[in-house]
Amino acid sequence: MWAVLSLLALGAAGYAATPVEHFENKVRPVLAKHCYACHGPDKQFSGLRVDSRQTLLQGGKRGPAISPGNPDESLLVNALHHTSLGMPPGYRLAPKEVADIEQWIKDGAVWPASPNAKTAARDPYGWYDEAARKHWAFQPLKPAAALALPAPKSGPADKRTLLRRASFVLTGLPPSVQDLAAFLDDNTPQAFAKAVDRMLASPHFGEHWARHWMDVVRYGETRGYEWNYEIVGAWRYRDYLIRAFNADVPYDQFVKEHIAGDLLAKPRVVNDVNESLTGTTFYRLGEAGHDDCIKFREISTDVIDNQIDTLSKAFQGMTVSCARCHNHKLDPIPTADYYGLYGILNSSRAVTHTLDAKAPLPAAAEQIRDRVKPAVRDELARIWRSAKLALPAKGEFKMEHPLHAWVALQSSPNFGEAWAKLAAEHARERDARAAFNKANFIPFDADWNADGLGLRDGAVAAGDFALAPEGTALLTALLPAGVHTNSLTDKWNGSLRSPLLPKTHKFASIRVMGGKLSAGRTVLDNCAIGEGYKVLTSASPSWLKLKTEANEKLPVFLEVVTKSDNPRIPDRPGVLKNKPEEIASPRSWFGYVRTVLHNVDESPREELSHMDRLFAAPVNSMAELQSRYEAIVQEATAKWAAGQATDDDVRWLDAFLQAGLLPNSADASPKLGELQTAYRKAESQLPEPRVVDGMGDAGQGFDAPVFRAGDPHSHGEITPRHFLSKIGPAWMGVQSAGSGRRELADWIASPKNPLTARVMVNRVWAHVFGTGLVRTVDNFGQEGEKPSDQALLDTLAANFMAHQWSVKRLVRKLVLSPSFQQSTPGYPLRRLSAESIRDAVLAASGRLDLTLYGPSIPPHRLNPQDYRRLFDGPLDGKGRRSLYTQITRMEGPRFLEIFDYPNPMAARGARDVTNVPAQALALLNDPFILQQAEVWAQSLVKLTPEQRIPRMFESALQRPPTADETDRFQTLAADLARLHNAPADSPVVWKDVAHALFNLKEFIYLP
Repeated sequence: MWAVLSLLALGAAGYAATPVEHFENKVRPVLAKHCYACHGPDKQFSGLRVDSRQTLLQGGKRGPAISPGNPDESLLVNALHHTSLGMPPGYRLAPKEVADIEQWIKDGAVWPASPNAKTAARDPYGWYDEAARKHWAFQPLKPAAALALPAPKSGPADKRTLLRRASFVLTGLPPSVQDLAAFLDDNTPQAFAKAVDRMLASPHFGEHWARHWMDVVRYGETRGYEWNYEIVGAWRYRDYLIRAFNADVPYDQFVKEHIAGDLLAKPRVVNDVNESLTGTTFYRLGEAGHDDCIKFREISTDVIDNQIDTLSKAFQGMTVSCARCHNHKLDPIPTADYYGLYGILNSSRAVTHTLDAKAPLPAAAEQIRDRVKPAVRDELARIWRSAKLALPAKGEFKMEHPLHAWVALQSSPNFGEAWAKLAAEHARERDARAAFNKANFIPFDADWNADGLGLRDGAVAAGDFALAPEGTALLTALLPAGVHTNSLTDKWNGSLRSPLLPKTHKFASIRVMGGKLSAGRTVLDNCAIGEGYKVLTSASPSWLKLKTEANEKLPVFLEVVTKSDNPRIPDRPGVLKNKPEEIASPRSWFGYVRTVLHNVDESPREELSHMDRLFAAPVNSMAELQSRYEAIVQEATAKWAAGQATDDDVRWLDAFLQAGLLPNSADASPKLGELQTAYRKAESQLPEPRVVDGMGDAGQGFDAPVFRAGDPHSHGEITPRHFLSKIGPAWMGVQSAGSGRRELADWIASPKNPLTARVMVNRVWAHVFGTGLVRTVDNFGQEGEKPSDQALLDTLAANFMAHQWSVKRLVRKLVLSPSFQQSTPGYPLRRLSAESIRDAVLAASGRLDLTLYGPSIPPHRLNPQDYRRLFDGPLDGKGRRSLYTQITRMEGPRFLEIFDYPNPMAARGARDVTNVPAQALALLNDPFILQQAEVWAQSLVKLTPEQRIPRMFESALQRPPTADETDRFQTLAADLARLHNAPADSPVVWKDVAHALFNLKEFIYLP
């Protein structure tokens, strides 16, 4: 039965885009690309023209081409399926394109009116200028002299109703018994204002209003498609929203943090967390493909299109994405504006941010760096100086390994001759490798961008080392000069990102070392979860070759990342062979030395100059060679102990360390044992990094070409980076060397922008009163509805800006108004949100856990699929608020979806409101409802019979039962006892009574 309910719920919800957006984005471009050449304004084969709704309805020689509402009866659909007539001739449209056209016809074949044909023909932008001058939303604010909210249409609501209403509107929760009693006992004129202030100060205010905003930014925690990759740290963005709304961060600051939080001169740092960085996560919350980004160019372009759609709707209430394929048909947004914004976002990088602010090192880290490691170096050097090298007689060692010569000479009958031959071979190979490398590789010395706790102190000198956090070994590696994340701990993360690569070479090779799922990546055109990454598995520096895609005219850069900073991990099944606990562990590390570019299909050959010291003078026997080895190690150890080691010294020492020839155990001396204990105790106290997907800048920004008809393979003119050219304050252009997001943030958050404050004030009004002053909260364009009271909207917007863009002040103003405090029907009765219904059930049963923040809880699933990130969670979600339920794109929480929980595919400022049988059936049969009725019953039977029904009404409805209700529920309990053949105080009886209360209309409606 649940399969049926899920289908009903999905059918009620519909698709994410409005019919107009669906037509403009999915239908008109397909008709223009595939049909207009033969059935457009210039040619009409068979008398059919398809560039307007009227001509489609009129049809051609075979009759009407479409039957609105009936795709199966539409000749156009039959032709696209190549049933009776095959169109386009010679090939088929993609199944998705046909499905989009079928959906369009099913929804009535909406075709928005185009601008005046004569004006457009004479001056393509003339009607844009006219619309920009005349349309109400594009004009400066026109506030009234005084703020006057609508007069109430009915008398004031009673106190219980008023507090229940205010509590759900402000916090999404029913009022507690204590808050209700305090409000009822307070008979002063300020009683309601004090109650409202209490709720505004509650941390649950931020939770509820964060969820409103999460709808707007299409919040999800996975990327969709078949493998449904996780969005790194998405839940941290949710927690950021909670903190922001609770702290009443000024909305203009909130806007800037979302658009360019990584570029602010003074980021907002709270409790050592860079809050401003987290705002940019909103760009990354949409779906994203994971395939070959060259073969499937739409993977990148669709992601940016979704970002443009979300940004423009969220902050401007405009459908800018409709200009992707052609000049906007409804609003003054030329295609150049779309690609001006596209250039800004494409110049930015999809990155993983580390939120931990660059505060002083934790005390435990200082102890490791300043006391433990110097002492370990001193003690190990002392031990290594006195150690006798037991060189192996056998082994597989390449020519660049210090032990290669020793093993090669073991069985030589004539040592002198063999030595001379080996020395000559070394000289030839050394020179040949150096010559090959010089001829085929050029250094890529540009500055890389570093992020992460493990890289906060920058590069390290040759001879630094990493201590092992577990096991018998003391050191894991000696490090060459470079950038290393594991100098203090391998719990700390790091990401190293190159500038954009030049299009002069096919390959880049990076000299790296690493382990525990660190990786090198090629990021092409911001394909954040593209296929191009290779896991690092070498404890010593080695070359990693990556393709630069030089044959593609697309931006590409390189990344070296620890596991937490790689958006491909956890990867799909079969890609990684690591155990689940290894993937879940925070430990990961890498070291980076340098990069070269090349066209030959191999990496640089390992050079041999470090071996010159072995062949600097002849030796006459294995004994002399043993002495030579010991002398080299002693010299390298002395320089290492003094902090003067070179990379060649480190290469020798690390080779002997990895081969087990130098003591590397805490058992080597009592002092080393003490130091190992001290290190591991301090290291265990170091915090794990806080990481989240976001947007970043690095290097020079660049402009994008217009894609003709939205086709990423067909490039038109290059468009300078900008946003709306016809609407809002004059665009001053991109002044910085970067992407232009900072200028974009300032432009959108400008008090001169007529849309930003209007749109947000309207959103707040809609959440307080159920419907916006502009009903189309995400569309203030010409196809959107006009405000019911523009003077009121403008006055509220002006006051909003004048009072530091305070959301809490605006909410307080509206909630304390007589309009809010009136009784129904003056205040519109409406159903609670899906989350408030579920949370109210938990609150009534006593199971609600009001803990704030933290990773999301997977929803309970009938058919979990771990390989698609569809994990199963507890039926009651551990009692946490619905806000903390994990949102996956492939399959959301079924109970919430039945009550119009939004599909996280597109910005949705106003949810659908449906009343379908699936909702009543869910309240009757959902296992969650039945479980919570049983939980409630267990507490009810501990009360006296006289207490139970009044307590249930107070807990569920915040009022006492009437005498008639008491009689009816007592009768119900008695009838249920007889039906179950159970005692009157049996939990099975009161489970059914509780279940009945959950099914009252009053329980799920806002009064």
